[in-house]
Amino acid sequence: MAELIGRDGSHLLADSDEASAPPFLREIPAVQILRRIWIQNDVWVEGQLHWRDNDNLPPGNQFINSPSDQEARYGKKRETRWTGYKVHLTETCEKESPHLITHVATTAATTTDEAMTETIHADLEQLDLTPGQHLLDSGSITAPILVSSQRQ
Repeated sequence: MAELIGRDGSHLLADSDEASAPPFLREIPAVQILRRIWIQNDVWVEGQLHWRDNDNLPPGNQFINSPSDQEARYGKKRETRWTGYKVHLTETCEKESPHLITHVATTAATTTDEAMTETIHADLEQLDLTPGQHLLDSGSITAPILVSSQRQ
């Protein structure tokens, strides 16, 4: 079914590229997105359109997963999978004080947690909100981050 839909879409896109087609068709953003989605999912091999194998797909940080949001990416963390973004929240955790969110960072779903740790540290330092102890989940910590955070 995917290959049948792929062929139909491919013919539609080819028709929009014909010299006899109205030029504005090639300029419509939805048609441009559709073209990118078709290229990343389908490939012509010896005159036959095929659904791409997983090992022949664009990298996740370039793959369009939602035609309504070109920047949304496929994310996976343990058993949770989604299309969209990842949010990184920093919260105070003092026992005798209210818990307050002190920092928010939104990234592509493909951005690893560890890639954000030092950015969050730098942002908190700039805001003069560096914690005495920063508790992180294990996906946000690497040996180099531990060493550099001790120095800082």
